[in-house]
Amino acid sequence: MSESFTPLQARRYRGAVALGLAVMALGYGILAASSTLWDRDEPRFARAAVEMVETGDYLVPRFNNELRPDKPAMIYWTMSVPLRLIDYKTLAVRLPSIVGMLCAAGMTFLIGRRLFDGRTGLWAMGILATALNAMVIGTAATADGVLLAWLLLAIWVFVEMIYRGPRWWSYPVLALALGGAQLTKGPVGLAVPLMTIFGAAWFGRGGAVRITRTMWLGIAVAALVGIGMFVAWGWPADNATGGEFAKEGVGRHVLDRILSPAEGHGGSDWLEYFGLAAGFYPIALVVGFFPWTLLLPAAVSATVRKHIGGRRERAILIGWALPTFVLMCLVATKLPHYILPIYPALAIACAATLFARQREELSEKDRDWLRGGVWFFIPVALVLLGGIVVAGALLPENGFALPVGIVGAAIVIMAVGAVRDQLAERSARAARVALLGTAVCMLLAARLFMPMLEETIKVSPDIAALVQVHAPPDVPVFTRGYQEPSLMFYLDRPPNAPVQGLQFHGMPKDLSSEQKMQWRRHRIAEWLSKPGQAVLITTEKELGDGPLPALARVLGKFKTINYAGGMKRMTVAVIGRNLE
Repeated sequence: MSESFTPLQARRYRGAVALGLAVMALGYGILAASSTLWDRDEPRFARAAVEMVETGDYLVPRFNNELRPDKPAMIYWTMSVPLRLIDYKTLAVRLPSIVGMLCAAGMTFLIGRRLFDGRTGLWAMGILATALNAMVIGTAATADGVLLAWLLLAIWVFVEMIYRGPRWWSYPVLALALGGAQLTKGPVGLAVPLMTIFGAAWFGRGGAVRITRTMWLGIAVAALVGIGMFVAWGWPADNATGGEFAKEGVGRHVLDRILSPAEGHGGSDWLEYFGLAAGFYPIALVVGFFPWTLLLPAAVSATVRKHIGGRRERAILIGWALPTFVLMCLVATKLPHYILPIYPALAIACAATLFARQREELSEKDRDWLRGGVWFFIPVALVLLGGIVVAGALLPENGFALPVGIVGAAIVIMAVGAVRDQLAERSARAARVALLGTAVCMLLAARLFMPMLEETIKVSPDIAALVQVHAPPDVPVFTRGYQEPSLMFYLDRPPNAPVQGLQFHGMPKDLSSEQKMQWRRHRIAEWLSKPGQAVLITTEKELGDGPLPALARVLGKFKTINYAGGMKRMTVAVIGRNLE
């Protein structure tokens, strides 16, 4: 099914891809610059990268001067580059994800073109770029956007080998991709490409996907070289931490996440485990792949019923998507972005289905599923609309009516137009409405809704700015009741003077809840009476309404909603001790 181009066609496709990537870069840049970091993953990655740059220790990642073994060093290395080049740290730490998603979109075009044709590749690129979860990951300071780029590089090399045979560069580039993926997120960086290769070989057995012994040997050597790249960093990092990096990084953050839910992201017993295994990722896919759930049911139907591509193309797509999806269903810890690596395969299948419909190659069952996609699309559109309206109603600040109305109207117009065209079997037009409508909705939300949301629920930057005015870098900062990682990022204290949690010991065991609260408040008052300059960031609940000691004064108070801690309303107080 691979398409050959004339020189003129090749130039046109290169121009179209370049334009698409430029528009994507602009849109993702606007989204990334529209908000401060979201608790809690983003600031943990970001602050670890900042500390890496400030200390010059590029071997062992640390957050708030404590070992951070959650992820290998690659993501911090990539963040360190823009951190050294631009002053806007929030955008700097998000740039690697933007670049990673741009590379992933470009690779999606190349793979889609190889499997089908240039038009399919272009549409697959657009579908991936505008999928809801991809936009979130592609503008967040986390590892998944960079990981996806490495994974798709490995899968693209494999696809090229299947269609054109190995080239001199195939195995070195494959090894680089596998090594880069592992250095970004550990074993999953090796597992996903290898599962794709084995899956494609299995579903394409009998000659559709032909992998010679020499190719298998080359793939094995590339995998070993990739593992060697990971070990070349991991071994010294583990030695530098006395074995803690392997114990925590592999033991707790890999094995434990597979066998038991981490941080509450999974079922607490076997019944919940199997229930989530069956239901979590299908629901996450319907939501995260929006608005392209409009096409996804038909794409699955057309692939299974053999109405798109040939056996080789279907084997690669199924071998790519199915094993990873099943594996993530079986892993105990469940998060929506864990299935992001299958999005490009789904995007290619959706694009191929769209053009198969234009060529009248779909069966009646496929067309039923094409129309039926609206019943997956409508609930998500309603949830998004409801979320915007509820947020505007619940947040304490005034002035949300206009941005809520504009963004809500854009969602309604996009959804109604796409559904109407899809039911009328104008799938190409529905896809264009979904593509442009989603982009417009996200940009309107970024420019109108997000700034007001920032002022209402994200107070860490304002708290940090207040502390920086009143307390020089050598004044210690303590927290009690408000330990959000974003606070550590925006406070930007020296790595050797980390933010400390204020801890008290010796509480009697037989106290009531009210007595425990009074005991803690008494300890805070004692601490505020001590000599020495310090800043305490706490909550009114922890502080109480009694008078402060003579040495302490309130520098400021901030009302907020702790969206990362159960949507609890709270007032955060900044207390200075012995500050002039």
